[in-house]
Amino acid sequence: MKFLLASTPLIGHVNPVLNVGKILVQAGHEVVFTSTEGFRAAAEESGLRFIVAPPGAAEDMSDIDASFPERKALPPGPQQILFDVQKIFCDPVPARYAGLLSILQTFPANAIVVDSLYGGTLPFLLKKGVNGPAIVHLGIGSFMYHRDDSAPFGPGLPPVQPGSLEDEQYKLIAAVIDAEVWNPGRAYMDDILRQLGAAPLPLSFWDSVIALPDLYVQPGSPSVEIPRRDLPDSVHRVGALPSFTNGKLPESIEKLIGTGKN
Repeated sequence: MKFLLASTPLIGHVNPVLNVGKILVQAGHEVVFTSTEGFRAAAEESGLRFIVAPPGAAEDMSDIDASFPERKALPPGPQQILFDVQKIFCDPVPARYAGLLSILQTFPANAIVVDSLYGGTLPFLLKKGVNGPAIVHLGIGSFMYHRDDSAPFGPGLPPVQPGSLEDEQYKLIAAVIDAEVWNPGRAYMDDILRQLGAAPLPLSFWDSVIALPDLYVQPGSPSVEIPRRDLPDSVHRVGALPSFTNGKLPESIEKLIGTGKN
């Protein structure tokens, strides 16, 4: 099978995607990886064919403050987080989507695998009547889906009983964070999606990138994650990813290969 892989050009996002790419190559599949030129050597060393992403899709972000000098003037906290969401994850979406479409013209992939915040796959998922490759999002950190209690993603608040006094306090904290970061971030992304002819995000910013793809792969042990009662069936926890040189394909990806989606 053919797999098209892409990643946000940040090392913590690229490495897990390259890890999956090498596993796929070892399993006998044809894999193309696209990102900024700086990751060509790492991709090719892993046995992946590399295609540099188009301008605007994967600019060098090894020094974010150098890439966005205006960021340094923002105070740490909500303003800086919102800036990062808009500039790093939202603004490149049109170029990333266009880049994927361009590669698909000569490399008809069966599946596209990206880190969960890549964004360029969202138009595939939100354009009505559009058939294409299966879309797989790969978690690259802690699990971002909403919790059973009202705690927002980010602060690392301990679990509490839903409906308790502590939970009511969590609701207030979440409301402030949503108002300052996630609601404007979602509106910003929705405007970009609208310009691309796609529907808006149907859920919160975080829930959408997890619930929308055909498969969401979350590495790591479930024992270190907060349990959720309403996870989509498309979410698969796969444990620690194998190393670059050893290991077998995660079961959830094996199932995707077995069923396929064209």
